[in-house]
Amino acid sequence: MMQSDPAGALAALEESLAAFRRMADADKANTEWQHDISVALDKIGYLKLNANDSAGALAAYEESLAITRHLAETDPNDITWQRDIAVGLNKMGDVRFFGSSDAKGALAAYAESLALTRQLADRNKGNAQLQRDISVSLDKIGDVKRSEGDMAGALAAYEESLAIAQRLADIDQTNAQWQTDLVVSLYKIATFADGEKRSAALDKALAIVERLEAEGKLSPDKKDWKSRLLALREPH
Repeated sequence: MMQSDPAGALAALEESLAAFRRMADADKANTEWQHDISVALDKIGYLKLNANDSAGALAAYEESLAITRHLAETDPNDITWQRDIAVGLNKMGDVRFFGSSDAKGALAAYAESLALTRQLADRNKGNAQLQRDISVSLDKIGDVKRSEGDMAGALAAYEESLAIAQRLADIDQTNAQWQTDLVVSLYKIATFADGEKRSAALDKALAIVERLEAEGKLSPDKKDWKSRLLALREPH
């Protein structure tokens, strides 16, 4: 419904949000209602961002993040709520970068998210999701730094992200998400590199895409990846 009827979805979410607020007001100690409010606000923020309402999206994400921070304070050992803060910061960074052209604000949000996720990963060494979260934040930081002309900073972020993506992809070649993450990292590196390094990155990315396509694991929104990689392979 969110994709086929965004206006209807937004109206339904705002109605749900109002109901959650009423329930939360009646039972202020109920963390479940607070979490439901946060989730609804995140969905509203997503829809508003897609509708080019950057201010509305940012307001929704900021309120959601404030609630998540409060929940995390009630139980600092709850890794889910701590991770939710990091995810919320990345969402705010996306609005600032893509919706408001606020590179400085976006970088601050992404950097805070990365720092928090590194702390969580240090305390949860075997958590692959947290490793992936680090890689995602590094890519976002790289994108902002590249847009600001900090090519050395961007490349450093991309290379660290690639190393993590490669480790995860090596752990489980049947995990389509990790494999496509690796393709993204290889693509970003290829846009910086020249010669053999560029060709090696593109060849590896193409091999993964072709394998995923043959296995029926390449989602519809990624069907053009092969052509994009081939285009990048052309002399420039």
